[in-house]
Amino acid sequence: MFFVCPKPIDVGTDLRSRQRLTFAGFTRQTGVVAAVTLFALVGFVLPGTFRPMAAQEPMIFQAPSRDDPDQGLPQIPKASGTLHTGVWLAPTAQQNLWADSDSAAEATVLYDRLNAPPAKWFLDQSDCDATVVKQSHLPAGGIDGNPCELIELNAGNGSEALLVYPLEPIMPLDTLSASVALRCAKPGARVGFRIRFPHVQDKSTHRSEAIIVYGATYDSDGQYQRIGVGAIERMMRVQSTAIRQRHGIRADLSDPFVDAVVINAYCGAGNIRLRIDELKVVGMIPMSYVRRPGEFPVAGPTDDRSEVVNATTTKLRRIYPGQSDRPSDAMDPSANSSTAPQRLTERDDADDRPAIQHGQLVKIIQHNGEPLRYLRTLGFDAVLLASPPTQALLREAMTERVSLYAPPPEAPDPDMELYLDPVAGWYLGSAIAVDAAATDAIDRQSRKLRRWPTAWQRPLIVSPLEQADRFSPMADAMVRDFPHASRGLRPSEEVAELVASLPAWGEDTQRIVGVPSMPVEELLVQVERIADGIGAPRPRAFRWPSMLRQVVHGLQLQPSAILFRSTRSLSSGTDLSAQRASALSYTNRLVAALTPWVVGVRPASPPTVEGDYSAARLVGDNFETWLLTSTATRGSETLAGDGAAVTIRLAPDDIAKTYWRVSHFSADRLTPQADGNGASLQIVSPDFVEIIVCSHDPGLGARLVASARRFVNQAAQDRWQLANQSVRQAIDDQQLVRSLQSATRPAGDELASLAQRTLQNSESLLRGGDFHNWFRQVRRVDAWVARSQWQLAESLMPDWPSPTSSPPIDLGDNTIQAIWRPLMNESGWGPNRLTSGGLDSAQLIGTGRWQMGQRLSDWVHNEVRIVGRGAFSGAGALRATVTPKISGVLPGGYGGTAVQIRSPGVHLKAGSAIRIDALVRTLGFGAPHHGLLVSDSIGGQAMGVLVRGKSQWTPVRLYRQVVRDADVHVIFELIGAGEAIIDDVQVCVWQPDQGRQPALRPIESPQRLSQIDADGENVATSPSDWGLPNTDIDEPATRIAMPDAGNVIR
Repeated sequence: MFFVCPKPIDVGTDLRSRQRLTFAGFTRQTGVVAAVTLFALVGFVLPGTFRPMAAQEPMIFQAPSRDDPDQGLPQIPKASGTLHTGVWLAPTAQQNLWADSDSAAEATVLYDRLNAPPAKWFLDQSDCDATVVKQSHLPAGGIDGNPCELIELNAGNGSEALLVYPLEPIMPLDTLSASVALRCAKPGARVGFRIRFPHVQDKSTHRSEAIIVYGATYDSDGQYQRIGVGAIERMMRVQSTAIRQRHGIRADLSDPFVDAVVINAYCGAGNIRLRIDELKVVGMIPMSYVRRPGEFPVAGPTDDRSEVVNATTTKLRRIYPGQSDRPSDAMDPSANSSTAPQRLTERDDADDRPAIQHGQLVKIIQHNGEPLRYLRTLGFDAVLLASPPTQALLREAMTERVSLYAPPPEAPDPDMELYLDPVAGWYLGSAIAVDAAATDAIDRQSRKLRRWPTAWQRPLIVSPLEQADRFSPMADAMVRDFPHASRGLRPSEEVAELVASLPAWGEDTQRIVGVPSMPVEELLVQVERIADGIGAPRPRAFRWPSMLRQVVHGLQLQPSAILFRSTRSLSSGTDLSAQRASALSYTNRLVAALTPWVVGVRPASPPTVEGDYSAARLVGDNFETWLLTSTATRGSETLAGDGAAVTIRLAPDDIAKTYWRVSHFSADRLTPQADGNGASLQIVSPDFVEIIVCSHDPGLGARLVASARRFVNQAAQDRWQLANQSVRQAIDDQQLVRSLQSATRPAGDELASLAQRTLQNSESLLRGGDFHNWFRQVRRVDAWVARSQWQLAESLMPDWPSPTSSPPIDLGDNTIQAIWRPLMNESGWGPNRLTSGGLDSAQLIGTGRWQMGQRLSDWVHNEVRIVGRGAFSGAGALRATVTPKISGVLPGGYGGTAVQIRSPGVHLKAGSAIRIDALVRTLGFGAPHHGLLVSDSIGGQAMGVLVRGKSQWTPVRLYRQVVRDADVHVIFELIGAGEAIIDDVQVCVWQPDQGRQPALRPIESPQRLSQIDADGENVATSPSDWGLPNTDIDEPATRIAMPDAGNVIR
């Protein structure tokens, strides 16, 4: 009996609850039959209409079990924001269907109507250069008049174009069958199962070997035909001989499993338009039911299922080398897998398996518990895990076609080998700082993994913070991270620092570029605590154009993958996570559209650009790709050209080329213009990033359009979400500032209002599918909003242009900054809590006082002194100098940190707002990411302010919110070669209501400094206690002895 649901069922609905409400007094046998009959009658009396869904889960039902009286009732899989419709078998019908199966107790059925997004079939591989021209759902195009999945391919000459529907690993039994309804204008499509052999790997793809067992062939031109496949065991044995011929007689072909339903859509060269509807897979037994040698049966000896399960698993049990393939081995305790011989072979150096397939640009994100299906809809191909993968996550990854990069487990687990196919690489050093001190640990781990069994062999990936040349021999791929945009580096510095590190990577090491996809975690925590303390809403957005700009900068390095760094879940439901998801989805669509034009290219000298943009040139076989990014930045803020034009001067060799602007998923022709200075291209109102492709072949434009057309719809919706949220945020910020009178002068309100009107007027273009004109309008909206917020931030920051760190401004939340604005005034701050901040004497240096540390002693000569001349105030100041010993340029960032200076601790209570002030001067520090980094122990180096090029005394100010009761330290770090002078360091607490006179304590001895403990700070008194000479403060300089901190300076 088939049971048709008369109306959609809510997500996660358990049908047993409906049965119990209606037939509470019925027995199990009569209740089920009655429930089925009643629902069937309701289906005729109260017919419903099936509604399309935003995202549909296939129906998966398990056969009834006598041990579990509720097992036979269908369970609706849970998914976010969806309703479910479908057809399933009643429990009594399931019993009849599965009675003849060898696995009557464990078989399941999958039924997917394929009538709603996301798309379930994808093009896996082909030998005919097949490309997906269009993939969508066709309303009323299915076999029953409902929606179906539509795939349009463009194929050349060949024999296969494989469309794959992933499955959880299941047993390849004769009782397994699948059927699907197809409609195509040409005959020839075939359906089959893909069977994998997990212990044999294809060296070219770095995946387990696979065969395809085909069934029926489509032969009804232009009409729907249901074709299927079944009885696969004999053909599996026949085709597996080809694998043994390639890998030798000792190839381990045990534990095969089916991981996908496959349609070979190739019907000849040309355009192929295929409709797919109603997939049904019957007789699925998960591989988790396979009993290993020496394990106990799944069911008890009195259960009649035990014979069936034992018979099934005996066929599929793994035979280790040296064991006999006899049924008696299954229950032989001596054949336990723990004592079986292991395949501990060294890595074959000739096996040059890349961590990422050549010709691809893989998009990876750090995993924070999000469903893999959700990440797939955002355009991600892989995830980076923080811990070794679990079996449940591996099974989910196989189903959702998501690759995993993860830390390796402590030791191989034989029960996990069947599910290792999604693991694309092992990530080393995830729990430690991978600096020079970690070299030996990474080397030991690398050697250990190279000796693991073949099934566990994977490329190794490491993310070194410095000295990449020491890690390159240990890894197959390395990650190089961009600094957070809030560090304030110039865009040219970001690229120059990464380019300078490339020679240390080695030619054979694949490059992965790391890009922050959210504000730094310490900054986000700071702003959240500030918002909670003043009653403001928590942050709802971040400055996503800075992420997009860094992604485009990363493309200049010809990476194999882009790793989006993330510390929080994209599916948490907050406004910030929703905005991040839209920004990442848009960025991924842009990268996917550009992949054919940025992969397999080589860098060349960039064209000359006039305006606030920088350019890079990538040269392909018969084309060039020019990447333009805005240089109008301030911290994480980025401006676009709202009405202005950027001019690109053309060299004589470039004048005859044809130019297309592909920044917005189209191919707009650009015509060179001649003037007195030669030929040039002009882009009016450029976006945050601009992409230009040029070629001597005018026909390239059609390929550009085809490459972008697949992504334009989703990208337009994502950009609308981002623009709409930013406009609303800008309007709200302007209204709040006016009501609180937080700003000294109004700024940016006209631009915000103009952006709001423009966005409202252009929504009809988006609804009408006029994406070309829509993107033209929305880029102006985003440019106006960015400038409006830029001007508003200036009015809320009276400390600018001095180097200042205010967490709400660093994050880009003007709402919180407007409420927090009184802290920017001088009144309301208490006295200085850091009594030794004057740095007037060497007596203030030592344990419990100011502390010094140094590193890179082989590369640089470090010197720290208390100088008596040239101080800003008082009798002295601290001068630190880094002089290189090597001829080359010192690295920037973490790798170039040579000296660290740390203040005594000031004990403060949680919830306190504090202000840190210092006066500094710098000389030198001319290389990228060099300078004096001023930070604190609350926000850490990630929130530090980088100071360079300040030859005069410059005030530096940090605002912070104390997160927990702790000692707060002020930290100065010298990065690269240069000199810094530090004086008058202060730590003050916000005390607007304190009007009493602070208590004065008697000085114990006039001959020396007393021990002051007003706030838990201990200042020792004698320099001789620390091996320093007793010096007069009138001496020109007193040199400080510094311990060598090695590589652990942070």
